[in-house]
Amino acid sequence: MNRLILWTLVLLTTLAACKNNGSLTSSGVPEPATPVCILEKIKEFNKLGEKYRPKFIMRYSYKGKTVYYIPSRCCDVPAEVFDENCVLICQPEGGITGKGDGKCPDFKADAKDGKVIWENGQ
Repeated sequence: MNRLILWTLVLLTTLAACKNNGSLTSSGVPEPATPVCILEKIKEFNKLGEKYRPKFIMRYSYKGKTVYYIPSRCCDVPAEVFDENCVLICQPEGGITGKGDGKCPDFKADAKDGKVIWENGQ
């Protein structure tokens, strides 16, 4: 009977540990799932030739929201920051001036908990 209780406790402990895959932000909050609209963008990027798609996509916390940063692919193409609904928030750099659209000049300084969610070639 004691072994049954012990194995039950081991099983429950294991299941509790598996409930969260251990992916937490630095503040201890579980990382959000990647929105379908961002997954669709990744699908579209994967259809492009390697030199025509961005090198990566990163997820950040910016001004209290989860955002997705897509760097410039080339030359005068601006980088883009999208919210979880794929609404373009800003273009922090790139474009003809290299300074983006000016809507989030503080992005690089204020974006926190950066994590690569996709890399070119995956």
